[in-house]
Amino acid sequence: MKEITGIVLSAGFGTRLRPFTEDLPKPLVPLLDKTPIWHQIMILKKYGVKKIYVNLHYFPEMIDNYIERNFKDISTIYEPKILGTGGGISNIVRKFNIDTPIIVLNGDTVSNVDLEKMVDFHLEKGSDATMLLKKNRNILDENSVFVDKQNRIIAVKRRPSETDSAYFKCSFLGVHILNPALFDYLPNEGCINKLAYPMFIENNFKIYGFITRRESFDIGTIENLYFSNMGFLGSEITSPVFTKRYIAQRRDNNNNIIGENVFLSDSTIRNSIICSNCKIIGSVIEDSIIFSDTNIENVHIKRGLANSKYRYII
Repeated sequence: MKEITGIVLSAGFGTRLRPFTEDLPKPLVPLLDKTPIWHQIMILKKYGVKKIYVNLHYFPEMIDNYIERNFKDISTIYEPKILGTGGGISNIVRKFNIDTPIIVLNGDTVSNVDLEKMVDFHLEKGSDATMLLKKNRNILDENSVFVDKQNRIIAVKRRPSETDSAYFKCSFLGVHILNPALFDYLPNEGCINKLAYPMFIENNFKIYGFITRRESFDIGTIENLYFSNMGFLGSEITSPVFTKRYIAQRRDNNNNIIGENVFLSDSTIRNSIICSNCKIIGSVIEDSIIFSDTNIENVHIKRGLANSKYRYII
């Protein structure tokens, strides 16, 4: 594949992460010493994707400013009305006249994917669309992707009919590869999995699942955000970006990762992530995540997340 374009979907409200997302967009919540949007962009850059686009809706200026501070070559597009995954992709494709295959990453799924192998699979199969999947017999039908023995996707979000071939159920892990032949089938608004994939299948396009055993991590709830961060901190989980080496280089002797411009006084920090620009005085922080720009004084937080306004204990 000579050229490929990257898209990171980042327009969501982060409702399940409230109250922490009352004044912070979901793409900028803590993920080790970085953020989910940084991780997803770096996944694409690691594979060599040159053109990357990000859609925005909730607190767009904050995300735009963060991207400008950390990257020089990312294009963003604001959605005055949130368009959903399918509409968001379609809007980017139209506005930027994209005519190459695209890799799409969900912004709230920390992708643990070997993109090189996934793209190779896409090409070998002659696929028009490829989804990153993991077998999951226990998932509800309405959340499932149904795949036959050749890894061809035969249904999405509905059980195949009795006449269809043998199949197994999979979870979707937040990564698509789409060829330009499918762009006209993308909805102007709504979910790509619900609205577009049934049309791809009905029109006999080649739609395959790249099956992986690797876990990807939905950080869209407070509990998931906490356990993903703690898993990375302990190197129990890794990704192509957050490798064991990356993590080890950033941990101190007390198994902490502490960001830039952090002021600590008379405090004990153990096995925790302290994000940038924090001030912690006379406190004990254990097994916890402290958001950027947080001031804490004379508290003991264990197994929790906190900013200057809120604390959530797991």
